[in-house]
Amino acid sequence: MGPSQVLSLPLEWKGGGFGELTGLVVTSRVRLARNVARFPFSVAISPEEAEKLVELAFEAASRSPLFREAVKLRLDRMDEISRGVLFERHQISFDMMRASPQMPRGLILDGSGTVSVMVNEEDHLRIQVLLGGFRLREALDIAFKVDEVFEALGYAFDDEFGHLTSCPTNVGTGLRASVMLHLPAMQSSGVMDELLKHCNQLGLTVRGTYGEGSAVFGALYQLSNQVTLGRKEEEIAELVSRVTREVAEEEIARRDRTRRERGKAFLDHLWRAWGTLRYAQVITSKEALEKLSVVRVGSDMRILPEIPMNMWNELVLLTQPYHIQAMAGRELSPEERDVHRASFLRSKMELLS
Repeated sequence: MGPSQVLSLPLEWKGGGFGELTGLVVTSRVRLARNVARFPFSVAISPEEAEKLVELAFEAASRSPLFREAVKLRLDRMDEISRGVLFERHQISFDMMRASPQMPRGLILDGSGTVSVMVNEEDHLRIQVLLGGFRLREALDIAFKVDEVFEALGYAFDDEFGHLTSCPTNVGTGLRASVMLHLPAMQSSGVMDELLKHCNQLGLTVRGTYGEGSAVFGALYQLSNQVTLGRKEEEIAELVSRVTREVAEEEIARRDRTRRERGKAFLDHLWRAWGTLRYAQVITSKEALEKLSVVRVGSDMRILPEIPMNMWNELVLLTQPYHIQAMAGRELSPEERDVHRASFLRSKMELLS
């Protein structure tokens, strides 16, 4: 499957979600780490064993109604741009994108673009459910159903410790529940270190846009649990949800305060960002995300023209480096990407003006 075909695959979260905290919570994600007892952990598995594991996972998915319209991909046989597009869509990890082609690795995507199952990542199976908006409990319920599909493979499970994983921090439930939050006001106020400290005290953490070890782009932060042992899955999801609401309230309050205190300067900041996206001839992915973050705030506060969440998500996604190249149909230099990105944004922003 090539880049253009990957671009055409459905992606649930791009639709924007609905309901509570729309515009502040971009996505809700639940990830389960699972290993199959009869195989060595991924750090010690042989290519032959990894190949067999991919086959077994694909067969298990084929037998389930949940994956009736699934797409099964061999990441070790895909080109870099195609893997990069999947990474930017948050359907595979950075490690899977950069993994050696000598090691068999698979990916299973359901027909709605909600579920992705990575095979031979850090753990044998990484089951992920990704939904648009603030829908963490819904994502957890879906993840439980997907988990049952692969349980027949025979999970590595200990009666005392729970699910056994390659990394000790995932032992127990193997659950990582997270939300992607848009927090530009908190970021500009310099309170993110304070938030991180507060979250750490609760067994939570705040990470970059693409998860652990990644930078923050466009004020998009991942809030997730750190502790997987000694808590039930529902308790973890509820804790993340509660803190998400608290953080969202703080973000809204800081936006209002900034508007009151900065006045015309704040309005100028919003409209300059709009103008850059509307008229720039060259723009980097970093600047594009920064300006898209600003106009999201302006739209949420009803100062700038409305940008529906589905369109904003699309702009954020399609201006990323691998998506720009996939749309162009070829590999581009950084300078070429910046020109293509600006042209794309001008055409989209014109529709909103």
